Amino acid sequence: MTVLVLLLKPWVSNPVWQQAFRLLPIVMPYMVFICLVGIFTSYCNCFRSYFLPSLTAILQNLLLIGTLYLLCPRFQGFDQLNVLAWAVLLSGIVELLFMLLLLKRMGLLPMLNRRVWRNDGAVRRLFSKAFYGILGMSALQISMLCDRVIASWISDYAPAALYNSDRLIYLPVGIFAVAFGTVSLTEMSHMTAAGRNRDMMDTLMLALRDLLFITIPLGIFMLLFSDPLIRMFFYRGAFDATALKATEFALQFYCLGIPAFACLKISTAGFYANQDMKTPLQVSILCIVLNLLLNLLLMYPLAQGGIALATVIASYVNNGILLLLLFKRFGREAAGGLHIFLLKLLPAS
Repeated sequence: MTVLVLLLKPWVSNPVWQQAFRLLPIVMPYMVFICLVGIFTSYCNCFRSYFLPSLTAILQNLLLIGTLYLLCPRFQGFDQLNVLAWAVLLSGIVELLFMLLLLKRMGLLPMLNRRVWRNDGAVRRLFSKAFYGILGMSALQISMLCDRVIASWISDYAPAALYNSDRLIYLPVGIFAVAFGTVSLTEMSHMTAAGRNRDMMDTLMLALRDLLFITIPLGIFMLLFSDPLIRMFFYRGAFDATALKATEFALQFYCLGIPAFACLKISTAGFYANQDMKTPLQVSILCIVLNLLLNLLLMYPLAQGGIALATVIASYVNNGILLLLLFKRFGREAAGGLHIFLLKLLPAS
């Protein structure tokens, strides 16, 4: 106990950590609310309802932005964080209530009763499938944590540079790839359940082509205009010229991977539509190991750019392996013309 007290003393005495401990009980319930919202959103997606469930994120952002602009300026110091924490909790409640009203309107409101728990087989199948997804996301989070730790060995600016450039990269990925991935997974699941595997692969390749058509030009644009983009989003306050250069260097490598980051949402959906959660997990673990090895090899000649490049290479390898496995399982006919499409798209971009 004495050792534990000594270890925690620097944190407990630090006012920043004290404030963090005070905020934790306020924001923790949000985790429960947002997980339920995610489940209910997937439920609606299965019935091809996409627009209204997606509004929940807009409601959250409106609440948080309104709090930052209208309420936070009326407070000082840590009190601003308290107000923002309560806004996070309120946004979670609003999102959950909105989804419950939407489900009731669609006649899909789930009712918890004994019959649900008696259906042991369905519950076990659900958790067995979700278990591999949890493992995959856990491995991904560990990989991201390792990236940040390795970046801290390079310089004080490197972890922040990777984080800020990562936020910019996932702006187009979050808009286009998530939308394509959500809709494609639903449609491919319906096709697989009906035994239409060829249609499923055609849908997957169409989604890939559409994403590549959007993300390759976007990647080139962000590569060429990385400096003004960073200036527009971040260049103020403590974010000085040194931080700008460090972030720009990482961003230029990340831009090369935008198509791979986006297409990974589609290539994994091909397996999920077939209720195969193990294969993407196995491939992702292999690529995470590759990513860590490349981090150690590239961090010295390229600093934080090497860590970004390692992530890009691992993502392309991940996509390549998954697509090859899909072609092996369902046939290569669906891939016809993809290389010609890329040969036209790259110079045009």
